[in-house]
Amino acid sequence: MRIFAKIKGLLREEKWEIPLNALREAIINALIHRNYFDNSFIYIKIYDSKIVIANPGQLLEPLKIKDLYKEHESKLRNPLLAKVFYYAGFIDSWGRGSLNIINALTDEGLEKPLFEESGGSFRAIFKRSVRVNEGVNVGKNVGKNVGKNVRHEMILKKVKKQK
Repeated sequence: MRIFAKIKGLLREEKWEIPLNALREAIINALIHRNYFDNSFIYIKIYDSKIVIANPGQLLEPLKIKDLYKEHESKLRNPLLAKVFYYAGFIDSWGRGSLNIINALTDEGLEKPLFEESGGSFRAIFKRSVRVNEGVNVGKNVGKNVGKNVRHEMILKKVKKQK
């Protein structure tokens, strides 16, 4: 994942490709809304074109994917865990996680995330800006002049003479 930095005053200010508060919110949601009776993993997959954060467990009824893009009621699968995160200050209010993610992305001019359910899991998918030719010429000239420089031969001769 790319991190961009600029100097502001005396300090370096980093700007992540995907806002950290959006990634943080998605990870917290994955932990809180996970189905802990399912022994599958929460995972984060980083691809060239997207970042996927997924957890076992689908939305609880009556919530639908489309509801996550607007104000909605919170449906807690793990209320005690949610309370711990709330009292620890990781959650500001119930039912705002997906909107916090969307707002963090749109504030930076990025696309809304894709939320989906598949195979018993819930996924938050963040699109990445794809840089098609990034790294294409890396190594193009590596070794181009190897053998043409006689300096190393001169060094070897001097070392041999000193023996």
